[in-house]
Amino acid sequence: MSGSRGPLSNPNAIRRNLPRSSKVQLPMEGYSGPIPEWPLMEATDFELHRWDALWHTAQAHAWVRMHIDMTIALYVRVSLAVENEAKNNVATAQTLNSMTAMQDRLGLNPQALKRLEWEIVADEVEEQREAAPARRRLKAVDPEAG
Repeated sequence: MSGSRGPLSNPNAIRRNLPRSSKVQLPMEGYSGPIPEWPLMEATDFELHRWDALWHTAQAHAWVRMHIDMTIALYVRVSLAVENEAKNNVATAQTLNSMTAMQDRLGLNPQALKRLEWEIVADEVEEQREAAPARRRLKAVDPEAG
C-alpha cells in the first residue's frame, strides 16, 4: 500500500499550516538611514527626487535589509514612465501592469503590506515621550554654602 497516494511526507519539512510569525513592524516616521547610491546609469532629476522620496518611506526599513536597490530604481523608472504616458493619454496596459506588480512586490500598497506581513506602526515610546510633561530638574544644594 505504501506509495498508493503519493510519496511519504518529509518529517523534516516545514509545515505550511503552522502559525506564521508576527508581522514585521515598520516605523511610521519612515527610514532615516543612509540612502543608497542610484544604481542605474544616468538618473534624471525626477528619478532622483522619486528615489529620495521612496527611501524615506517606512517600507525602506525592509528594503535596506533586502538589498534591493536595483529593484527600487527600476520601479522609479517604470512609475515615472507610467505617469508620463498617462499625461499624454497613451498609458499602455503593459506598463501599468508592470508598475502594479512592482508595487505589490515592494509593499507599496495596503494589500501588499498585508501579504508581506508588514505593518506600519507609530513609535509608541516617542509618542509617550512627547506626551509626558517635562520633569522639573533637581538642584544640587551645598548645605554648608547657606
